[in-house]
Amino acid sequence: MKDVLLVSGGDTLNIFDTICQGMESLSGLTYDSIDHHAIRKSFRYKNFGQRTFNFFLKNFTGRNLKLEYYNSVTGKMMGDLETRYRKVLVIRPDLLNNHQLQILRERTDCLIAYYWDTVKLFPRNQHIVHFFDRILSFDPGDCKNFGFEFRSNFYSYENATSEIRYQVYNLSSLDVRRETTEEIAVALESLEMSYLFKGFQKKPFKSAYIQYTPKITYQEMLNEVSYCNVLLDVTKPGQTGLSLRPFEALGLNKKLITTNAAIRDYEFYDPANIMIVEPGRIRMEKEFFETPFKEIPASIKSRYHIKQWLNDVLG
Repeated sequence: MKDVLLVSGGDTLNIFDTICQGMESLSGLTYDSIDHHAIRKSFRYKNFGQRTFNFFLKNFTGRNLKLEYYNSVTGKMMGDLETRYRKVLVIRPDLLNNHQLQILRERTDCLIAYYWDTVKLFPRNQHIVHFFDRILSFDPGDCKNFGFEFRSNFYSYENATSEIRYQVYNLSSLDVRRETTEEIAVALESLEMSYLFKGFQKKPFKSAYIQYTPKITYQEMLNEVSYCNVLLDVTKPGQTGLSLRPFEALGLNKKLITTNAAIRDYEFYDPANIMIVEPGRIRMEKEFFETPFKEIPASIKSRYHIKQWLNDVLG
């Protein structure tokens, strides 16, 4: 019997790969992994004719070649799994169907979910709780309202040093946060501070402040972060948990600008390193950018490393 099965239900920008790599730091544990998003992405139409054929299939028969491919590959991979695992950890379980969750349920006596998004944004998270023995969430509000266990996000890369090409960096999907991101860009320009803001969505867009980019890997994003002094974190409305941005800044010794005032409750919060701004009323002091990063004690910083995260989540 292997110790752990790691499962990703959805798009994590290769962060799931980072979690798998983090398992190597827990010496002695054996594990398998399944990345459902990677399976979905691996489908390729053979030619334009097949693409057109699938269009008519979906609209007139309800069949979908992509879905059939995904179900076939997923079924084979799940069939090849060990009969039992000591623990199974699922990231983004809301993107798995009930049949897939039931298969995982039957493989272990300890099925664990980690919720990377709030229930408000992804209501299915509330409807699948009965599958799990433990549910952990990054969002304190959800933990209070639904009885989940709290565990913040993590960092995995440390101490990036490189030439500084821009003061502030941000990469995010282009959604309701666009207006605030552009507002912050205007404020930075008024202070004559350089920045690189990049956004991705299905179709290219035009913005005077945000560059369109196709999705890039997590490692590619971290490489771009190394050229800045400050990371920008713009949270979605209603979110109280900290995204990965504050922890990336912590691990890489970068300053942070964030719209999430809840960061004051974390032990690594220091106004010398972290500027909290309010959407619609952006105020910035130039002094923040002119002073160096204030070192965080190792005893505090290590509590948010991926090794500690895995220890806490896997018990």
